Amino acid sequence: MIKLSPRRLATLAFVGSFMRQQGKAPTMREIGAHLGVGSTNAVNDLLRALERGGFVTCGVAQARSLALTELGWRRLGFMKCAHCGSLVEPGKAVA
Repeated sequence: MIKLSPRRLATLAFVGSFMRQQGKAPTMREIGAHLGVGSTNAVNDLLRALERGGFVTCGVAQARSLALTELGWRRLGFMKCAHCGSLVEPGKAVA
């Protein structure tokens, strides 16, 4: 398993939680506000590092185009259902 720094793991966890709760990706400002980072440039650096690791994909110059990859979801403990392909939370039964 690829090791993530605490800051990168916190970023990944926030993005995943936000996407599950809101149904859309957070903006860079929302990520920065959650992490206590005032600079969107610093948030961009975190997201690019996660992208290089294969945990997220980022669209170019598109708002809310951030997406977690299957590897990103797995790193957060989710698994892909073999039958339907949807994400399953740890400890939840597949219907």
